[in-house]
Amino acid sequence: MRLILLTNRGIESYAAKEVAEITGEKTESKEYLVFGSADMKKLYELYYFSQSARRIGVVVGECTFTDYGEILKQARTWNFPLTRETSFFVRVVKENNDEFPSADVEAELGAVIIGKTSAPVNVKQPNITVLCIVVKNKCVVALDYAGFDVSKRQYVLYHHREALKPTIAYA
Repeated sequence: MRLILLTNRGIESYAAKEVAEITGEKTESKEYLVFGSADMKKLYELYYFSQSARRIGVVVGECTFTDYGEILKQARTWNFPLTRETSFFVRVVKENNDEFPSADVEAELGAVIIGKTSAPVNVKQPNITVLCIVVKNKCVVALDYAGFDVSKRQYVLYHHREALKPTIAYA
């Protein structure tokens, strides 16, 4: 499986090194993103042990775009491994693209997935979160089995807006 890891800008090389150490596979890094490959066991180890990741997912498809209609057109050709028993929810994560219509894409990409798989949508507790990661004019759609920001630390009791982010502290 091809993996994607979303991290903070500037620490991509540290994240790539960490992914390679945990999975034992070759990685490549781009702006905010690290790509690698692993089996499900290594994926779950990455979820558990990664200190540089914000989100981790299994890549379903990727494309470049000028408007979000191109993403939806490409999504119709991708294989979403969801079943009628697997609930999902689409979440758009944007980096360096403030004009991207998140709510529209979440709804329309969800409709594409329903049309292809007949999987039910569950907003409150989905089995799988479908991430639509947008960095400038590049889009990567991935399945996030954790469903939350893995950079959050359980031992941090009081969050402060000026506190150092855990991923930055790791780097």
